[in-house]
Amino acid sequence: MLKMKQPMVLIFLPLMTVMFLMIFVAQGMAGPRLPAPAIIRPTNGTVFNHFPRKTVMNWTAVPGAVAYRILVEYRGGAWVQLVKTEVGANVTSFQFQFVGAQPGRCKVWAVDARNHIGYATPWHNFRYTR
Repeated sequence: MLKMKQPMVLIFLPLMTVMFLMIFVAQGMAGPRLPAPAIIRPTNGTVFNHFPRKTVMNWTAVPGAVAYRILVEYRGGAWVQLVKTEVGANVTSFQFQFVGAQPGRCKVWAVDARNHIGYATPWHNFRYTR
């Protein structure tokens, strides 16, 4: 008859409790994530036919945001990063020059005072024809 050793159980259970508490406390300290802003412009699926390709993004303000992070990509076979930048909390608009007559996409996140990144907007796809 095989007997389990009790000391293993006595060590394992307190260790599990400590690990659970560490995870619980760490998550509580991080606090809730900021919601995603809503991209107003460009609307998803927009087709642009102007040159030069000056493109303007606008999004809604997020209460508690101290900054916004912006990502713009173009499709050159694979998706390629064109712009990755951060703007202040009072800024809800960003202008950039797009490259080529090709598809593009953009998204934005809010950043809180602890420098934690909130939820991202869905990708907003657009395309230039010239």
